[in-house]
Amino acid sequence: DTSKKFADGDLSQRVVVVRNDEIGSLARSFNSMSDTINELVNKLEDKVTERTLELEKANDMMKHKKNELRLILDSTAGAIYGLDNDGNCTFCNASCIEMLGYNHQRELIGKNMHYQIHHSKRDKTLMPINECRIIIAIKEGTRFTAKDEVFWRKDGTCFDVEYSVYPQLKDGEIIGAVVSFMDITESKKAQEQIEYLSFHDPVTGLYNRMFFDNALK
Repeated sequence: DTSKKFADGDLSQRVVVVRNDEIGSLARSFNSMSDTINELVNKLEDKVTERTLELEKANDMMKHKKNELRLILDSTAGAIYGLDNDGNCTFCNASCIEMLGYNHQRELIGKNMHYQIHHSKRDKTLMPINECRIIIAIKEGTRFTAKDEVFWRKDGTCFDVEYSVYPQLKDGEIIGAVVSFMDITESKKAQEQIEYLSFHDPVTGLYNRMFFDNALK
């Protein structure tokens, strides 16, 4: 009766020893085993409680660090987004969302960023994904910077962009990349204006002496 109650979960059950023969010896052995099991279970429960508290503390710390990271990313003026090895978006900051004309990161998370923002050249000719220098950089595990391409906004318009790709490694394996970019439309217009004025008379618009000298060479 005692062993059945013990097996059903009542670890406080013990046999009353009233004999000094083999039955009594068996009863004492049962009680000793019960004490050991009860002690182990109590230690296990204490360990589980302790481990649970440690995990909760670790989770709270991870949430805090994640919130800190999100705050840093969203406080950065530059646009940043992450990619997995397939080119799908894993995260994006506020500047990225705003610059691309989206309202929330859920519109980009999980989407293939090549087909989302990098699918075509300025003249709207398609750029095959196997020619995408961002994807190539991820596959080769090399850093890459470009300033001669465009990204496409949600509304279908494009803008001149300078971007850098930073492959991410874990235990020696490439797990994706982080891409940072900025809109260089205005700076590119300014550069083109400077180049124009370098070779043209500002009043007549005709080619100037510098253009003539370069053309003569």
